[in-house]
Amino acid sequence: MPVKYTITKITWDSPPAVNQVITIQHKKATDSTWTIDSSTVQVRPDGTLVQAYDINNLDFLTAYNVQGFNNCGGAGFTEDFTTPANPCPNIIDIEGTTSIG
Repeated sequence: MPVKYTITKITWDSPPAVNQVITIQHKKATDSTWTIDSSTVQVRPDGTLVQAYDINNLDFLTAYNVQGFNNCGGAGFTEDFTTPANPCPNIIDIEGTTSIG
């Protein structure tokens, strides 16, 4: 069961008059290299994404940074999040019986 982080909205410092295109990238908090997820995410003036964006295949119980920045320039913003623990319990013992027949 993969873990994903879904982005649905951003906050502008000054709302633009028209839709904007942003780049989304992420990394594990302990890494130095960013992975560019998309450079074509459409965002409306109210900050909602035209289509929610998923960052997929994340590890369980791991701290990440996600960053977004406007492709037309300006400063970006970095958000920190931690993925949940694996909801599937580990098997730690198996019991059974033997029989004839």
